[in-house]
Amino acid sequence: MDPMLLAATGLFLAAVAFMVAEVFLPSMGLLGAACVAALAGSVWCAFRSGPVAGWGFTAAAVVGMPSLLVALLRVLPRTRLGRRYLLHGPEGPLEGTASGAGRHLGLVGREGRTATDLRPAGIAVFGRERVDVVSEGLPVGKGQDVVVDRVEGNRVVVRPVRRAEGGAGPG
Repeated sequence: MDPMLLAATGLFLAAVAFMVAEVFLPSMGLLGAACVAALAGSVWCAFRSGPVAGWGFTAAAVVGMPSLLVALLRVLPRTRLGRRYLLHGPEGPLEGTASGAGRHLGLVGREGRTATDLRPAGIAVFGRERVDVVSEGLPVGKGQDVVVDRVEGNRVVVRPVRRAEGGAGPG
């Protein structure tokens, strides 16, 4: 067997080993650079052996190495080592995120009072709870009574309360 083809195969296997090590070991890219250098040497040695071997190793480097990297990154979180080293997201709904927005559904139809001016967003108080709210478009002054019209995701939409008794209006 051609010694250059043996060298190309050895360098290619070294590149695979460097890539696997790069995924599992923190090396700040040194193992990745060694992988690229080994691949370049492998392709060079393969072309010295002949054009068919050279193009075969080039195709293996261009198609096989990225495929190996994707496969390793998909398998890593399922391994014991990967579960130990990788960060995991929170388990339950977070306060103040869209996933925790369902807690405002009970406010629909409740009356409260604005703690700030709503232009159109601001804060309203319902019982003892301060809630970020949005008016239906018109500004609402501080201290006015509002009612929750609807909840859209994490948006609580309010409208001013219209009292029938006093003719609400300026003057």
